[in-house]
Amino acid sequence: MKLPRFLTTPLPPSVVSLGDTEIALALLSRRRDALLRVEEVPVESECFRQGPVGLLAVDRALLAAAVGRLVQRVGKLPVRGTVVLPTAWVRCVQVETGGLPRQRREAEDVIRWRLKKLLPCRPEEVRIDFLPAGGDGRVMVALALDHPLSLVEDALAAAGMKVGRIEPTVLAVTNLVPPDDLPRLIVVTEPRSLGFVAVEDGAVTLLRQKGLPVDPDRAATFVAREVDQSVAQVQPPSEGARPVEVWVVALDEGVAVAVEDALDGRSGVTVRRLVAESARVPAGAMLSGAHLGVLLASGAGREA
Repeated sequence: MKLPRFLTTPLPPSVVSLGDTEIALALLSRRRDALLRVEEVPVESECFRQGPVGLLAVDRALLAAAVGRLVQRVGKLPVRGTVVLPTAWVRCVQVETGGLPRQRREAEDVIRWRLKKLLPCRPEEVRIDFLPAGGDGRVMVALALDHPLSLVEDALAAAGMKVGRIEPTVLAVTNLVPPDDLPRLIVVTEPRSLGFVAVEDGAVTLLRQKGLPVDPDRAATFVAREVDQSVAQVQPPSEGARPVEVWVVALDEGVAVAVEDALDGRSGVTVRRLVAESARVPAGAMLSGAHLGVLLASGAGREA
């Protein structure tokens, strides 16, 4: 499940990661199992503005300036690349469709119709990707406003890079999940945002994104409740404490600790941090191990 679904085979061996205060570029090895080079440049805080549907606006001039600094750092951008967005820049919702047509365009039309009552904008203004959430007509939908994404694509295209795929962090990380039958819940902690995605037998079975309260005391309680709800969907009480592996992607360390506290002592749950191994990243990389892990995951995505 990618946002949007631009199918490219093989996947681009380079990744651009956008954030509120920085842009990073990662170049991957031929086998896409290691990062060969990682560069980061700052971006003005006014460059990206969020709204009720995620990323709301992009300042063209500030983005062009940041991309220009990145080009100066690396010489030139790769011809093709994947773009990774903070999970808070998209919205993950679940809708009831009563069944979908087989043709994708017709299926999208049905989903957009169902989104009319959920969005503060016209459904035609968003890009969507979706997956069935079971056999009862429920569909998991990831969406974002089309206009700001187009501005990002245009800025990179002007610098010589064609965007082959755009995806939020919470979905990028699923590329590293082994296609076995062990249920895994990935929890992505970012500033002001929690992302949850469950993968089992190679399929996404749960997708949630939640904004965090500003008040720290309320946020801790909120995190515990959302973690409980997500784990309960992966590990239903009726099935007992079946083994579940939880990957915590600590892009916000404080929220990650709150997630781990909420999971402490839970029967059947194994918790691990997702970080890029030192052998798979270039020496001197300044980004956090979690951020490097996201870059590696996005570039390591399976061919479509």
